Amino acid sequence: MGRRWTHYKAEHFFYFNRRSIERLAARCGLEFAHFGRLKKSLNLHYLHSQLTVYRHGLMTPVTDLLNRVLPARLMERNFKIRIGGIVVLLKKPVYSS
Repeated sequence: MGRRWTHYKAEHFFYFNRRSIERLAARCGLEFAHFGRLKKSLNLHYLHSQLTVYRHGLMTPVTDLLNRVLPARLMERNFKIRIGGIVVLLKKPVYSS
């Protein structure tokens, strides 16, 4: 997603993709056990608070409206969404003798 990623922020020092992690893992003598897309569990209240700080041209106005019209119980209901994060598990290779 590059710069369109919702968590592309100044406080994140490093950004990785599969290729960059593969190179780093190889340098450290590690290999992939798992590589997948992350599903984050969140609710509209949290999303609204994040988009108030890290504004987005389309999503901030939408969450502003939802925050005004939806009851609190719906704003607090959790759901899972993919927002560009990844999950990586690395392992030490097993060598047979």
